[in-house]
Amino acid sequence: MIRIFKISKPEPIEYERRKDFKGLIKLLNYKDDPYIRWKSAEILGKYKIKEAVPHLIKRLEDPISEVKIKSIEALGNIGNPVCIEKLIEKLEDEDWRVRYVICRSLSKFKDKKVCDKLLELINDKNKEVQKAAIEAIGEIGIEDNEVFEKLLEIVKTKPAEMRIIIAETLGKISRNYGKRLVNLLEKTENKWIKWVIIKTLGDIGFYESGPILIKNLEDPNWEIREISAESLGKIKYKDGIDKLVQLLNDKEWSVRKKAVESLGKLGDKRILEILYEKEKEEEVNDVKIKIREVIQNLEKI
Repeated sequence: MIRIFKISKPEPIEYERRKDFKGLIKLLNYKDDPYIRWKSAEILGKYKIKEAVPHLIKRLEDPISEVKIKSIEALGNIGNPVCIEKLIEKLEDEDWRVRYVICRSLSKFKDKKVCDKLLELINDKNKEVQKAAIEAIGEIGIEDNEVFEKLLEIVKTKPAEMRIIIAETLGKISRNYGKRLVNLLEKTENKWIKWVIIKTLGDIGFYESGPILIKNLEDPNWEIREISAESLGKIKYKDGIDKLVQLLNDKEWSVRKKAVESLGKLGDKRILEILYEKEKEEEVNDVKIKIREVIQNLEKI
């Protein structure tokens, strides 16, 4: 009688339990099961095993996307800059998930050439990759004129969701660009560039932008009035209280709500009587609730 013995496959989790990282590195080349390759890559990245870097780089050529993705994530977690060039090369991969994960991993490296490559992905055919590239530029956080100008330029053509991400990214790379942003705001006529600049000024807390933010409370576009009110609250510009109070009569309820929020942040109890009256007059429930919330907070001061 011939006995047939079934050879069991190696289990990466068992290797992890034994802290057998050399064994896991070997499993990156296991041909018969892609799960074993990607699970091994995941574990090696989790423990940031530097010795695995050259072996993980080789797996960037794996025919299975899941293996590539886990290898890319692992390289990002380990953070060895030797992998940057290889990751950049793989930005041409046909699978959008691979390009997306590369953006997330490249965000760990504070390198100008990485920012330049990420800028090229701003017009990627996949929107999730576009978002990841912009967010990664913000995470890297390098203040650079070319990057700054490119991000502002593309605002004109991007939808609302993307404009918010661009503004958040600019907030991370424009800490020392306050005066420049104010000058640009004075000159630009494009509504969405205005919106992004005003949001960025609030995000970086540039107090000196107070006067121009007050000026934009009178903009004909309600989106500009709304974001200007929000930014005045963020920079805690108390000279804007009177103008924010006037905005409580704005025809757009979202502008009124944002004005109330900012008045609350400025913390001046002298507006309580005005808010008591506005609470009675306000017809939109969302705004009425916000007024009541701010009143309660001011009464505690």
